[in-house]
Amino acid sequence: MWICQTNPEPRKNIVDEISKAHVNIVEVVHDRLSTNIPAGTAAGAYLSLEFENGDQSDLLIDLFRKQNINFKIVQ
Repeated sequence: MWICQTNPEPRKNIVDEISKAHVNIVEVVHDRLSTNIPAGTAAGAYLSLEFENGDQSDLLIDLFRKQNINFKIVQ
């Protein structure tokens, strides 16, 4: 999950990093009502991603961390 801002630029940055890792986005679910979303934030989003192997997931995690993208892995 990541927290989206009203500005589209952070969302583009996340998609760019996913693309660099050659990972497929299977599903996006927006969450505007959950108690997990801080007040004044546009929305949270859950991304279902498809990985070919563990190396891709490790790469994506590294790319997100280098860009200071806050995320949480949920299963």
